[in-house]
Amino acid sequence: MHSSYKQKLEELRKMAKAMVSESKPRVRRAEDIIPYIEHYGLEDQEILGIIVLNTSNKVLGVEEVHRGGINKVDIDLKVLFKRILQYQTATNFILFHNHPSGTCQPSPEDRAITKIIKAAAIILQFEMLDHIIICADGSFYSFERMGEMPDLITPNAALNTLFQEA
Repeated sequence: MHSSYKQKLEELRKMAKAMVSESKPRVRRAEDIIPYIEHYGLEDQEILGIIVLNTSNKVLGVEEVHRGGINKVDIDLKVLFKRILQYQTATNFILFHNHPSGTCQPSPEDRAITKIIKAAAIILQFEMLDHIIICADGSFYSFERMGEMPDLITPNAALNTLFQEA
């Protein structure tokens, strides 16, 4: 990457962080959070992150959790939930990652990890509200908006999901 490109990405990251710390916006739909994460679409490697929310769905923070390769990012659930637990009033979160390939359609792996993370969240008494895939052209895919968020209500259903996926 050119240094000016890296500088631009760093500027966008700082702007997004400042926007969150200044305004504590309330999230009502996927479009509300895109300004805070759209710069990740410009990255040339997959990045997984979270938007941490309180009970009123006000943004507490935006955290980059993992960096991967061109078409894959490994996810450590311990690291992901440790980041959420850093926020004392966190109750909800939105998972996001980018697709450097330019296509925002979820892969089978994206769907599977969404189900696993949602199940783990239920067991830890967090609510995963959405999983958003963001692309360089500004387009995005919202699992919630497309009706694809796993419907796991109880801890027992969540445990069954985790054991089936293991």
